[in-house]
Amino acid sequence: MAGVTPVAVFGLSGITPAVAAAGTTGTLTVHGELLESTDVVRFTARGRLPMAGVVTSVSADHTAATVAVDLTKAAPGAWDLMVASTSGEALFIPKALTVSP
Repeated sequence: MAGVTPVAVFGLSGITPAVAAAGTTGTLTVHGELLESTDVVRFTARGRLPMAGVVTSVSADHTAATVAVDLTKAAPGAWDLMVASTSGEALFIPKALTVSP
């Protein structure tokens, strides 16, 4: 429709870098739409305890969030990314992060 402004929806498109070293604190950027500093970020892998990410900043256009994640006890391998918005919607990207030994 002409003259209709599309409404942005909460979304995830990826993470950079996609590889981080075990034994460190990783600083990652989550990319998407309508990201907020209050979003809940978790990394999960089958058979492992989830790792919480802490949103430290969000871009002015809300398409990128800088996230710190403690990888000091992270097991190497692929980890799924989950971001839950304050509205309660949760989105996943399977195997978004690889923790290297």
